[in-house]
Amino acid sequence: MDSASTFHPSEIVCIEHEEVRLYAEVIQLSETRPVCWLRPLLLVTLLSEEQSVACDVSALASSIPPLGRSLESERIHSMIDLREGADLLLPTALMRHALDVELIPLWSALHSLKPAAEGDRPIQNPLHSLTQRLWAAYPTIFESSEKKCS
Repeated sequence: MDSASTFHPSEIVCIEHEEVRLYAEVIQLSETRPVCWLRPLLLVTLLSEEQSVACDVSALASSIPPLGRSLESERIHSMIDLREGADLLLPTALMRHALDVELIPLWSALHSLKPAAEGDRPIQNPLHSLTQRLWAAYPTIFESSEKKCS
């Protein structure tokens, strides 16, 4: 993961955990704690290596223009547009810079997604689920970001 001092407002960062990647825009860095205010943009779930071997290329991956396809885009299971959702405050130790080569194809596919109708919203919030999983997987990172503000 990258150092907090290398992040700047308006940059896109990625938080990876298991098969999930959260892409978010940096809004502001805390001056007193190693946390960052983020505006979530996109939540991508990848197929595991075993699942991607067993499956054909998903319809979503085939919607990515051929020039933007990569090995990673062939493993996309789902993409969720989070641009209308709530902002987050997360430790910078969990973040890395998003690479242009990974983000541009995803961004193209994101704009081709149809917005979810009000009744089509999932019962469980996938962003909430990810934050709970991050909290459980990295308790020391969250604890250290809380202690530094005292």
